[in-house]
Amino acid sequence: MIKRKVFVYILRIIASLFLLVAMLLCLAVRLSDKGDVVDRNSGWIVLLFFITSGLFIYSLLMSDGSPKHIHRKKAADELLKEIRRPDRKN
Repeated sequence: MIKRKVFVYILRIIASLFLLVAMLLCLAVRLSDKGDVVDRNSGWIVLLFFITSGLFIYSLLMSDGSPKHIHRKKAADELLKEIRRPDRKN
C-alpha cells in the first residue's frame, strides 16, 4: 500500500502536468487561425482545463498527513526548565 505522503506528492505532480498540458491546449485554441482539430474540440479543451485546474487546487489543499509544527518563542523559564531537566531516555 502506498503511503499517503507519497500518494499526495505523486498526485500533485500528475495534476501539475495535466494543468500544464491543458494550459498549452487553451493557448493553442486561442492562437490557432485555421479550422483544424484544435478549434473543433475547443469546448472539450476548456472543460479539460477547468477539471484539471480543480484537480490541481484539490491536490494542493489535500493534507499529506505530516504533523504541522507550531513554532513559538519560549519564555526564559521554559528554556531553563529544558536545560535543567535530566534526560531519562534509556
